[in-house]
Amino acid sequence: MSTIEELISDVQTHCKKSRVRITEFFLDFDKLRSGFVSRDQFRRCLHMLGIGARFKEADFLTLYEQYKKPNDPGRVSYVKFCTDVDAIFTLKGLEKSPHQTIAAAPPLATKRRANALTPEQWEKFEMQQNFFIQETVSRGLNLKEFFKDFDHHCSGRVTAPQFQRCFPFRVDQPTIDIIIKRYQDPSGDIHYSSWVTDVEDAIA
Repeated sequence: MSTIEELISDVQTHCKKSRVRITEFFLDFDKLRSGFVSRDQFRRCLHMLGIGARFKEADFLTLYEQYKKPNDPGRVSYVKFCTDVDAIFTLKGLEKSPHQTIAAAPPLATKRRANALTPEQWEKFEMQQNFFIQETVSRGLNLKEFFKDFDHHCSGRVTAPQFQRCFPFRVDQPTIDIIIKRYQDPSGDIHYSSWVTDVEDAIA
C-alpha cells in the first residue's frame, strides 16, 4: 500500500505532465461550493482526471482517511486535496527570486485540458475508454498513426469530420459525439493527441 505522500506525488506528476488544474473536475459535483464531495464522487473525479485506474482500493482508502470531513466521514475535502496537489505548480521562494527561470509548459498540441462532461456522459465515456485501452494493448495499436494523414502541420488537431473518419474503433454516433465534446477546442477542431495521450497514460 502506498503512503499518502507517494499518492500525492503520483497525482502531482500526472498533473504536471498534463498541465491540468484539478479543482475544475470537482466543481460539477459541488453545486453549493462547500469544498466537499462524496466518497464516490471523489473516486469518480480521480478517474475523470485520468489517474484513478492506477490506484488500488487501499490507495483510495488512504486518500479518504487523509481528506475525509472530520464530522462527516462520507464527505471528502477536495479543496484540501487540490491544494496539496496544486503545490506542484507553485515554485517555493519565487517571490524572493522573481527572475528565476521556470520550465515552460508543454505546447498545446501535446496536451490540453479536456472539456467537462455530465455525470451520465462521463459514465459512458469511461466505459468506452476502458474498451479503447484494452483494444489498443491487445492489437498493439499506434493511435496517432490513424490521424497523421490529416494533421499535416503536426498540431495534434483535426476537424470533427476527419476525427470521425480516422477514429480507430467502431462506435455508435452518441459515443463519438461524447468523445468529440470531450476533446473539442474553441475553434471546433478535435484535439486527438489529447485523447491518444489519455489512452496511452492509462496503459503506462
